[in-house]
Amino acid sequence: MSDKKVKQSLIQFLIYTTILSILFLSAINVNTSLRPKVKILGVETSDNDQVFWSNFITLHPNYLPGWIELGRTEKVREIDPNYKKLDQ
Repeated sequence: MSDKKVKQSLIQFLIYTTILSILFLSAINVNTSLRPKVKILGVETSDNDQVFWSNFITLHPNYLPGWIELGRTEKVREIDPNYKKLDQ
């Protein structure tokens, strides 16, 4: 083959490869967008945080951040007498 035909064949190969790559990536994108959405646990939270923390504290009564979320600093001091608020 002549040098010109080799260059022409290489250019055709690169064009076909590029077109096939674009079609392949487009097919993957369509497949991904049509797939049903996966639910992630913990994304949806209840509107009432007080109910959540009250239930959680019932199961784990010594969990300080839960008592702090409920605003019960007297209970926090009862569990941990050395507790100090960070903003003080």
